[in-house]
Amino acid sequence: MFRLDGRTAVVTGAGQNMGRGVAETLAAQGAHVLVNDIEPGRAEEVATHIRAEGQSAEAAPFDVTDLTAVQAALQPLMKKDVKVLTRNELAELEVNYWERNSSVGFIFSLGVLVGFVVGSIIVYQILCGDVMNNLPQYATLKAMGYTDSFVIGVVIQQSAILAVIGFVPGVIISMGLYSLLANVTKLTVFMTLTRALQVLILTFVMCVGSGALATRKLVELDPADVF
Repeated sequence: MFRLDGRTAVVTGAGQNMGRGVAETLAAQGAHVLVNDIEPGRAEEVATHIRAEGQSAEAAPFDVTDLTAVQAALQPLMKKDVKVLTRNELAELEVNYWERNSSVGFIFSLGVLVGFVVGSIIVYQILCGDVMNNLPQYATLKAMGYTDSFVIGVVIQQSAILAVIGFVPGVIISMGLYSLLANVTKLTVFMTLTRALQVLILTFVMCVGSGALATRKLVELDPADVF
Protein backbone atom coordinates (compact mmCIF):
# COMPACT_ATOMS: atom_id res chain seq x y z
CA MET A 1 0.00 0.00 0.00
CA PHE A 2 1.32 3.48 -0.80
CA ARG A 3 2.46 5.82 1.96
CA LEU A 4 1.80 9.56 2.21
CA ASP A 5 4.11 10.48 5.09
CA GLY A 6 4.99 14.16 5.06
CA ARG A 7 2.15 14.99 2.70
CA THR A 8 -0.93 17.10 3.37
CA ALA A 9 -4.31 16.18 1.91
CA VAL A 10 -7.35 18.44 1.72
CA VAL A 11 -10.53 16.39 1.57
CA THR A 12 -13.71 18.31 0.78
CA GLY A 13 -17.05 17.06 2.04
CA ALA A 14 -15.18 14.93 4.55
CA GLY A 15 -17.69 15.36 7.35
CA GLN A 16 -19.69 12.31 6.34
CA ASN A 17 -20.18 9.37 3.98
CA MET A 18 -17.62 8.84 1.19
CA GLY A 19 -15.66 12.01 2.01
CA ARG A 20 -15.13 10.78 5.56
CA GLY A 21 -13.92 7.42 4.30
CA VAL A 22 -11.40 9.09 1.99
CA ALA A 23 -10.11 11.30 4.80
CA GLU A 24 -9.66 8.33 7.16
CA THR A 25 -7.92 6.29 4.44
CA LEU A 26 -5.46 9.05 3.62
CA ALA A 27 -4.73 9.64 7.29
CA ALA A 28 -4.09 5.92 7.77
CA GLN A 29 -1.45 6.15 5.02
CA GLY A 30 0.43 8.86 6.91
CA ALA A 31 -0.97 12.05 5.37
CA HIS A 32 -1.88 15.08 7.43
CA VAL A 33 -5.55 15.55 6.54
CA LEU A 34 -7.48 18.79 6.44
CA VAL A 35 -11.05 17.69 7.05
CA ASN A 36 -13.30 20.06 5.16
CA ASP A 37 -17.04 20.33 5.61
CA ILE A 38 -19.44 23.23 5.46
CA GLU A 39 -20.63 22.22 8.97
CA PRO A 40 -17.89 22.92 11.55
CA GLY A 41 -19.27 20.30 13.93
CA ARG A 42 -18.99 17.46 11.43
CA ALA A 43 -15.50 18.48 10.35
CA GLU A 44 -14.28 18.61 13.95
CA GLU A 45 -15.88 15.24 14.77
CA VAL A 46 -14.05 13.47 11.93
CA ALA A 47 -10.76 15.23 12.72
CA THR A 48 -11.07 14.22 16.38
CA HIS A 49 -11.77 10.61 15.39
CA ILE A 50 -8.69 10.49 13.15
CA ARG A 51 -6.47 11.94 15.87
CA ALA A 52 -7.87 9.39 18.33
CA GLU A 53 -6.54 6.71 15.96
CA GLY A 54 -3.06 8.17 16.36
CA GLN A 55 -3.06 9.92 13.03
CA SER A 56 -2.80 13.59 12.01
CA ALA A 57 -5.81 15.70 11.09
CA GLU A 58 -7.41 19.05 11.68
CA ALA A 59 -10.80 20.51 10.92
CA ALA A 60 -11.05 22.99 8.06
CA PRO A 61 -14.68 24.09 7.88
CA PHE A 62 -15.38 26.38 4.94
CA ASP A 63 -17.65 26.64 1.94
CA VAL A 64 -15.78 25.40 -1.14
CA THR A 65 -17.77 27.84 -3.27
CA ASP A 66 -16.21 30.72 -1.30
CA LEU A 67 -12.98 31.40 -3.19
CA THR A 68 -11.57 33.61 -0.44
CA ALA A 69 -12.09 30.88 2.15
CA VAL A 70 -10.48 28.27 -0.09
CA GLN A 71 -7.46 30.51 -0.65
CA ALA A 72 -7.13 31.17 3.07
CA ALA A 73 -7.18 27.44 3.80
CA LEU A 74 -4.72 26.38 1.09
CA GLN A 75 -2.17 29.20 1.14
CA PRO A 76 -0.59 28.23 4.51
CA LEU A 77 0.03 24.73 3.13
CA MET A 78 2.15 26.01 0.25
CA LYS A 79 5.79 26.94 0.09
CA LYS A 80 6.66 30.62 0.28
CA ASP A 81 7.19 30.85 -3.48
CA VAL A 82 3.81 29.26 -4.30
CA LYS A 83 0.64 31.33 -4.54
CA VAL A 84 -2.94 30.09 -4.49
CA LEU A 85 -4.84 32.06 -7.14
CA THR A 86 -8.37 32.12 -8.41
CA ARG A 87 -9.00 31.77 -12.14
CA ASN A 88 -9.51 35.52 -12.53
CA GLU A 89 -6.38 36.34 -10.53
CA LEU A 90 -4.32 33.95 -12.66
CA ALA A 91 -5.67 35.52 -15.85
CA GLU A 92 -4.85 39.00 -14.55
CA LEU A 93 -1.35 37.85 -13.55
CA GLU A 94 -0.74 36.46 -17.04
CA VAL A 95 -1.98 39.63 -18.73
CA ASN A 96 0.20 41.82 -16.50
CA TYR A 97 3.24 39.66 -17.27
CA TRP A 98 2.79 39.89 -21.03
CA GLU A 99 2.02 43.60 -20.90
CA ARG A 100 4.76 44.72 -18.49
CA ASN A 101 7.50 42.09 -18.36
CA SER A 102 7.75 40.90 -21.94
CA SER A 103 8.63 42.47 -25.27
CA VAL A 104 5.12 41.74 -26.54
CA GLY A 105 3.60 44.39 -24.28
CA PHE A 106 6.25 46.96 -25.22
CA ILE A 107 5.89 46.34 -28.96
CA PHE A 108 2.09 46.49 -28.73
CA SER A 109 2.18 49.74 -26.71
CA LEU A 110 4.69 51.25 -29.13
CA GLY A 111 2.48 50.26 -32.06
CA VAL A 112 -0.52 51.94 -30.43
CA LEU A 113 1.51 55.11 -29.80
CA VAL A 114 2.84 55.23 -33.37
CA GLY A 115 -0.66 54.60 -34.75
CA PHE A 116 -2.05 57.39 -32.57
CA VAL A 117 0.61 59.89 -33.67
CA VAL A 118 0.36 58.98 -37.38
CA GLY A 119 -3.44 59.06 -37.23
CA SER A 120 -3.37 62.48 -35.57
CA ILE A 121 -1.08 63.85 -38.30
CA ILE A 122 -3.28 62.46 -41.09
CA VAL A 123 -6.50 63.82 -39.55
CA TYR A 124 -4.83 67.19 -38.97
CA GLN A 125 -3.73 67.37 -42.60
CA ILE A 126 -7.24 66.48 -43.83
CA LEU A 127 -8.97 69.05 -41.63
CA CYS A 128 -6.37 71.73 -42.18
CA GLY A 129 -6.69 71.27 -45.93
CA ASP A 130 -10.47 71.46 -45.67
CA VAL A 131 -10.24 74.67 -43.63
CA MET A 132 -7.89 76.28 -46.12
CA ASN A 133 -10.09 75.27 -49.07
CA ASN A 134 -13.17 76.73 -47.41
CA LEU A 135 -11.75 79.93 -45.90
CA PRO A 136 -14.17 82.13 -47.88
CA GLN A 137 -17.14 80.24 -46.46
CA TYR A 138 -15.79 80.50 -42.90
CA ALA A 139 -15.00 84.17 -43.44
CA THR A 140 -18.57 84.72 -44.61
CA LEU A 141 -19.90 83.12 -41.45
CA LYS A 142 -17.73 85.37 -39.30
CA ALA A 143 -18.77 88.44 -41.33
CA MET A 144 -22.42 87.51 -40.70
CA GLY A 145 -21.76 87.64 -36.97
CA TYR A 146 -21.12 84.03 -36.09
CA THR A 147 -18.66 83.69 -33.23
CA ASP A 148 -15.33 81.88 -33.24
CA SER A 149 -16.86 79.21 -31.04
CA PHE A 150 -19.50 78.43 -33.65
CA VAL A 151 -16.98 78.23 -36.50
CA ILE A 152 -14.64 76.07 -34.42
CA GLY A 153 -17.62 73.85 -33.53
CA VAL A 154 -18.17 73.15 -37.23
CA VAL A 155 -14.64 71.80 -37.56
CA ILE A 156 -14.95 69.79 -34.33
CA GLN A 157 -18.13 68.20 -35.67
CA GLN A 158 -16.23 67.22 -38.79
CA SER A 159 -13.58 65.68 -36.54
CA ALA A 160 -16.21 63.63 -34.71
CA ILE A 161 -17.66 62.43 -38.02
CA LEU A 162 -14.20 61.34 -39.16
CA ALA A 163 -13.76 59.46 -35.88
CA VAL A 164 -16.97 57.49 -36.41
CA ILE A 165 -16.24 56.84 -40.08
CA GLY A 166 -12.80 55.48 -39.19
CA PHE A 167 -13.88 53.56 -36.09
CA VAL A 168 -16.72 51.46 -37.54
CA PRO A 169 -14.80 49.73 -40.36
CA GLY A 170 -11.74 49.51 -38.10
CA VAL A 171 -13.68 47.52 -35.50
CA ILE A 172 -15.15 45.23 -38.15
CA ILE A 173 -11.73 44.50 -39.63
CA SER A 174 -10.24 44.00 -36.16
CA MET A 175 -12.93 41.47 -35.22
CA GLY A 176 -12.15 39.56 -38.40
CA LEU A 177 -8.43 39.56 -37.59
CA TYR A 178 -9.16 38.41 -34.02
CA SER A 179 -11.23 35.53 -35.39
CA LEU A 180 -8.50 34.59 -37.87
CA LEU A 181 -5.85 34.69 -35.14
CA ALA A 182 -7.98 32.53 -32.84
CA ASN A 183 -8.49 29.92 -35.56
CA VAL A 184 -4.81 29.81 -36.54
CA THR A 185 -3.25 29.82 -33.05
CA LYS A 186 -6.11 28.10 -31.14
CA LEU A 187 -5.81 30.84 -28.53
CA THR A 188 -8.79 32.47 -26.86
CA VAL A 189 -8.53 35.99 -28.29
CA PHE A 190 -11.50 38.20 -29.04
CA MET A 191 -12.55 41.83 -29.16
CA THR A 192 -14.05 42.83 -25.82
CA LEU A 193 -16.52 45.67 -25.32
CA THR A 194 -14.09 47.41 -22.95
CA ARG A 195 -11.28 47.30 -25.52
CA ALA A 196 -13.58 48.58 -28.26
CA LEU A 197 -14.72 51.49 -26.06
CA GLN A 198 -11.11 52.36 -25.23
CA VAL A 199 -10.26 52.47 -28.94
CA LEU A 200 -13.34 54.61 -29.60
CA ILE A 201 -12.31 57.08 -26.90
CA LEU A 202 -8.74 57.26 -28.24
CA THR A 203 -10.09 57.78 -31.75
CA PHE A 204 -12.26 60.68 -30.62
CA VAL A 205 -9.36 62.22 -28.67
CA MET A 206 -7.12 61.88 -31.72
CA CYS A 207 -9.62 63.39 -34.16
CA VAL A 208 -10.95 66.17 -31.93
CA GLY A 209 -7.42 67.11 -30.84
CA SER A 210 -6.31 67.34 -34.45
CA GLY A 211 -9.43 69.33 -35.28
CA ALA A 212 -8.72 71.78 -32.49
CA LEU A 213 -5.23 72.38 -33.87
CA ALA A 214 -6.63 72.88 -37.36
CA THR A 215 -8.89 75.71 -36.17
CA ARG A 216 -6.06 78.08 -35.25
CA LYS A 217 -6.30 79.70 -38.68
CA LEU A 218 -10.03 80.30 -38.16
CA VAL A 219 -9.47 82.13 -34.87
CA GLU A 220 -7.06 84.52 -36.58
CA LEU A 221 -9.26 84.83 -39.69
CA ASP A 222 -10.36 88.37 -40.63
CA PRO A 223 -13.13 88.47 -43.27
CA ALA A 224 -11.62 91.68 -44.68
CA ASP A 225 -8.39 89.85 -45.54
CA VAL A 226 -10.30 87.21 -47.53
CA PHE A 227 -12.56 89.49 -49.46
